[in-house]
Amino acid sequence: MQEELTFKSEINRASKALMYIMGGILTLLGTALLSISIWVSRHSHWVAGLLSIFAGSICLLVGIGMLRDKQKRYTSIKKVTKEGFYEYFHLPEREETIEKTIPFAEITALYAGRAIRNIYRQEAPSRSIAYPVLVLSWEEEGQQQFRGMGLTPEEWKVACKILPEGIPVYETEYELTHYPDYALGVVLDSARPYGETERGLAFPHKLGVVKHGDVPVFIPEEKRQEQRKKEEAWKKIGERVFNSWLLISFLLSLFWMPFWEVSGAVFAGPWSYGFTVVTMLILGVFRYAKTPFAFRNFLMVGRDMLLVLASFMTGGLLGYLLFSETPRYLDAAVNHAFVGFLSVPVAFLLSKFLYFIGIVFSMMFDFAGMTRKKK
Repeated sequence: MQEELTFKSEINRASKALMYIMGGILTLLGTALLSISIWVSRHSHWVAGLLSIFAGSICLLVGIGMLRDKQKRYTSIKKVTKEGFYEYFHLPEREETIEKTIPFAEITALYAGRAIRNIYRQEAPSRSIAYPVLVLSWEEEGQQQFRGMGLTPEEWKVACKILPEGIPVYETEYELTHYPDYALGVVLDSARPYGETERGLAFPHKLGVVKHGDVPVFIPEEKRQEQRKKEEAWKKIGERVFNSWLLISFLLSLFWMPFWEVSGAVFAGPWSYGFTVVTMLILGVFRYAKTPFAFRNFLMVGRDMLLVLASFMTGGLLGYLLFSETPRYLDAAVNHAFVGFLSVPVAFLLSKFLYFIGIVFSMMFDFAGMTRKKK
């Protein structure tokens, strides 16, 4: 019979090296995309070059951030043995080592929770896997201490055989993925009694493949209300900034755009380009950054497209009637409004590109950050 469980996590030289390699790749990719954007803007049309400028900027910023990462190397080992709980932690940069054993007689409670691991696959959709987390608790110098260990479902059964019977067991429905040991008490304060350690104690929650939202995330009520207020305030700010820009765009199209130089059927110079970039930045930052990629939000994007088209077109047509009689200006004004119309869904898609970068970031840390050993 297995007599101990071991949980090992570390960030070593190889992990740091992979971090820098990924950062270098993203930095080079971002630089290449920005270079392509500048070249296309000069030799073709600035609208075509616009498509890669945001993706290039994001890749460049993320890559530089990874290259500047200062996370320390460490090795952490946690064991559950017949004698008790053993802990080892080593920081090589500081030559700091912590090693101690907590006998079972000092352990006051156990907690059964879950964490989520994302599985990324090329041949099939990504999946979220829920796995058990065993948290041991004891009191030290008047403070409650917590240590969590990620297990497999089979190891949970082994843990119930190793741990002495009679220790109170509590269960929590909340996800423990992003909580370090020192912060576990905040979540586990609401845990419910489940039973006592005994051989074959069944895990209280669903494990394996889970859907988004199946494992709730703990948010204190005060923080939930604060988050709701911030979201409402940000939404109002976004509405005001966007509406203000629509008014400014109308006035600029009416009183300034008629005096722009026209080349063919488009405006020459950077001003039309600037209009589109500012529109996309305002929409991407203030409107779409926190908007999920869902069908219901396409209606909002469609409404914004019509508002931008109306602002650019109305100002351009009135400017044509009041200040210009050149047919070429009318063609340029219509094309300018049409480009603004198309820039709205592009801004929405580019804002969702940030989500993709987040997935890449998560994949990198899953692959390079933590390694796990069962025995």
